[in-house]
Amino acid sequence: PFQKGQRVLAMVERWIGEEAFRSGVLDYVARHAWGNAVGEDLWQALDAASGEQVSSVLASFLEQPGLPLIRVEPEPGGRLRLRQQRFTTFGVELEPQLWVVPVGLKYETAEGIREHTVVLDGPTASVNLGDDVEWVLPDADSWGYYRWSVPDEMMRRLAGDDRQALTERERIGFLSNAYALLTAGALGGGDYLALLADYAEDPEPEVMTNVVDSLGRVRTAFVADDLRQDYAAWVRTSLGPVLDRVGMTGQAGEDPAIAVLRPRLIRILGLDGRDPEVRRFCDQTARSFMRDPESVDPGVVGVALQVAARDGDRSQFDAYRRGIEQNTDPQVRGAYLQALGSFDDPELQEEALQYSIDGPLRLQEQQSIIRSLPDSDDSRSREFAFLQDNYDTLASRLPPDFRGYLPYMAMSCSEEQLAEAQEFFGEPDHEFPGTAAALAKVTESTET
Repeated sequence: PFQKGQRVLAMVERWIGEEAFRSGVLDYVARHAWGNAVGEDLWQALDAASGEQVSSVLASFLEQPGLPLIRVEPEPGGRLRLRQQRFTTFGVELEPQLWVVPVGLKYETAEGIREHTVVLDGPTASVNLGDDVEWVLPDADSWGYYRWSVPDEMMRRLAGDDRQALTERERIGFLSNAYALLTAGALGGGDYLALLADYAEDPEPEVMTNVVDSLGRVRTAFVADDLRQDYAAWVRTSLGPVLDRVGMTGQAGEDPAIAVLRPRLIRILGLDGRDPEVRRFCDQTARSFMRDPESVDPGVVGVALQVAARDGDRSQFDAYRRGIEQNTDPQVRGAYLQALGSFDDPELQEEALQYSIDGPLRLQEQQSIIRSLPDSDDSRSREFAFLQDNYDTLASRLPPDFRGYLPYMAMSCSEEQLAEAQEFFGEPDHEFPGTAAALAKVTESTET
């Protein structure tokens, strides 16, 4: 895919340097102007410009699927053992592969922080860094198209005090890599949450946005209904101080990244953390918005309506529905639509789902309610039952290319529901292009 090619070329540029990369590209363009060329022509031009085995690296990444996992094992005397294997999610078995990988090492010794690139062109390699190593980040500048792992103690150091030695980009890359290790079964759920808790102290809003988004990805998998109270306490302890720093309302001239982070913090603290102060703020904001949409910070309106809905009653549900029907502004309607599906009351959830197909909604608005249901076992079961009861209507209102995504409405942690979904979507009338692929992802999510 284009994105993979782009990322691999970015890795190569970081490895050989901007000047050599630019020189190789210009030579390639000059040699093949007004003529035909293939990928190998560009690779060879980069070989010549850099003096490195660029063509071997590019061929290994672009001519075979997947990506490698680079394991770093410190050895005495400042040596490192690098090992590579094919990266896979937990429970998936694939044929072994090898890559030629420029591994960017950032590390600390008694003499300070250094960087060194090693081209790993076999299953293992030994690297002598010349002194005892305090820690190693095996993806300097976070440009590598690979995953990496280091010993647990070193992983904790990179999330703790030594995190400050990493750039903002490297810290975001660390979080992305940690989540990948979690999906591979190489990092336990408790250890992953501990790393996120350390990163919750990070001062950069973009890093914190990644922490909050990471929690959203793992909540469904790790936080069963009987653990939600303990998880709520953890969220309040870990993220409450962050919201205290950011504030619940926007300020003139603030960093745009803070404006992105704020509603994410309010959502997770209000919904998952069940923070009473955040919920009071959301309730007040929702009431002010219903009286006068121009009176509140537009950056937090949507999330405030959703949080306020969680414990809302029939009168509030009806007020949201009137807000949809009495407004033509797409942003105002969108805020109310997402909030209409956010009530915890099972009866109101059922009514919201039915409204998504019976209400006076535009075609592109109908999925907003369905996607906003609370993330719980009961809600996911209710959503799947609604899909089964109204499949023909839902499918008929979607373009053919989008009908294959309907299996995602069966996503849950229940093996029983998965079996029902497999049977339901196995019926010929429920099969569209993409259905099998979507169902496979639902199956993988449930089983892992």
